[in-house]
Amino acid sequence: MTAANHRDPGVTFGGITVGPESFPTVYLSESETDLRRSLASVAYAYGWDVREEVVIPGWGRIDIVLDAPDETYLVELKIDLTKPARIRRAFQQADGYGRWWAANVGRPTDTILVGSKIDEAAVAVVADAYLLGVAWRDVGGMLHFLERGRYGSDCSVRATKAKARAARAANISDFHAAAASRLEGAILRSQPVSA
Repeated sequence: MTAANHRDPGVTFGGITVGPESFPTVYLSESETDLRRSLASVAYAYGWDVREEVVIPGWGRIDIVLDAPDETYLVELKIDLTKPARIRRAFQQADGYGRWWAANVGRPTDTILVGSKIDEAAVAVVADAYLLGVAWRDVGGMLHFLERGRYGSDCSVRATKAKARAARAANISDFHAAAASRLEGAILRSQPVSA
């Protein structure tokens, strides 16, 4: 098995793109790993402190943990939330993560279940049992949340981080463009001149 090349932006950042009206968005994927990486990249761009695959002893790994001043969110991702049994298991898993966090980590949190394919009516039925413990969103709703955060929350710290991160990304882009340009120039200089 070949190790992933973490210098490849697609491997590092996932399927991120800019959609209509400059809206940062993601390509939907059949892979939970790819979707996690993409949503984590969007969250990072919006100034969240992001951790992926955080171990919850006895339960598994929470896909994404988002932190901002006075806010923490546990995000559990599922590709398919269309079958009642899958939906129930997903809510139980997310609820277990939230309960473990509340009992073992000294910081309050909210838990969000995100699905790529969702039967909203079926999800709503199960969600009623977890009304206070687990919120749910589709990918579009999660992207909106990553930008806005919790209603009434101050996003100025995230905005400052986002600006610094954008400057760093621009610097890396400039570096790659300069290297490609110099390489292209070297190729042109090495071409024989025809008489």
